[in-house]
Amino acid sequence: MGSGAHQHRRLVAAATLLLAASVACSSKKEKVEAFPTTFVGVGVELHIDESIPHVVRVLNGGAAERAGLAAGDRLVAVNGEPTSGKTLGDVVMSLRGPPESQVSVSVERAGQKITFVLHRVAMSRESGDYGSQITH
Repeated sequence: MGSGAHQHRRLVAAATLLLAASVACSSKKEKVEAFPTTFVGVGVELHIDESIPHVVRVLNGGAAERAGLAAGDRLVAVNGEPTSGKTLGDVVMSLRGPPESQVSVSVERAGQKITFVLHRVAMSRESGDYGSQITH
């Protein structure tokens, strides 16, 4: 067999591997809309800094506000799973879930680790900002 045929087989094999990897990766991805109209979660806005999610702000009426999470908190674990090195989308999806379902959130604040047990609530955006859909 000539070198052209051998190179062709290697290219086909490489393309097949790339396609398989792409399909495997895309099947595990969930699209996370940056600012959805409604969602069920704990009510925090996050960003990743130095591979650790940080709370940018706590949304009005959310479980995070009621529990006392604050802007600047470093989100180090969700349900006991470390967040370091995870994508922002993965962390956001771990905080979302069914209404009133429970999630454990561990943060670092001023050198101390604090763990909160929160109940997810439905949040909606009205007039450009979010608030809880649940009245207490």
